[in-house]
Amino acid sequence: MASRVEVRWYRGLERQYQFALARALTATARHGQAAARRGMENSFDRPTRFTLNSTFVRPARRDTPVAEVAFRDFAGKGTPAFRYLRPQIHGGQRSLKRFERALQAVGALPSGMMTAPGWGVRRNRAGNVSQGQIVQILSALRASPDPTQNSRGPGAYFVVRDGSGVPIALAQRRGRRVRTVLHIIAPPTYSRRFDFYGIVIREARQRFGAEMSRALAHALATART
Repeated sequence: MASRVEVRWYRGLERQYQFALARALTATARHGQAAARRGMENSFDRPTRFTLNSTFVRPARRDTPVAEVAFRDFAGKGTPAFRYLRPQIHGGQRSLKRFERALQAVGALPSGMMTAPGWGVRRNRAGNVSQGQIVQILSALRASPDPTQNSRGPGAYFVVRDGSGVPIALAQRRGRRVRTVLHIIAPPTYSRRFDFYGIVIREARQRFGAEMSRALAHALATART
């Protein structure tokens, strides 16, 4: 029969092991997060800082020995990264962007359709439609969610329609020149190009053993005797 001192020692050792496990799991998840960021840089052309920083680590706890690498689901006025990364991770069609939903609400974008950049569009450093031009388009078409941003006049942007009146593009008139800024297209189907889950799992398998050994050594070195 174990003495009280022995029981206390074993319980203390168990607590230290639980602490070490949580520490190792969290450190391993951080390695997975870093590997996922490198995967984004290798898979995408000029990913934005917002995209690269779109994941976070939910740390493990002593009573909950699970650490997670997850995508943030809040983006302020923007779109959470996982919404536009989902088809790159799983394949399939992307969801509508916020400005596309606004265009759809005023009849400038038919149901079931999406937009693609035209030759006259302004792009940001990541190659996407600039936020400034999106604001101008929504304002000119009186589609902005903020009514104070909607223009009172017809504006320089307009909807191009086919012979039956169906929108096929959005264009900008500058003097006598007309530029197509957005094409209206059927939703494209994407193939998987970013193996998020595989990257994180492979990194975890490679890193966990070393992190657990390091965490156990730290726990034992700091244990109260």
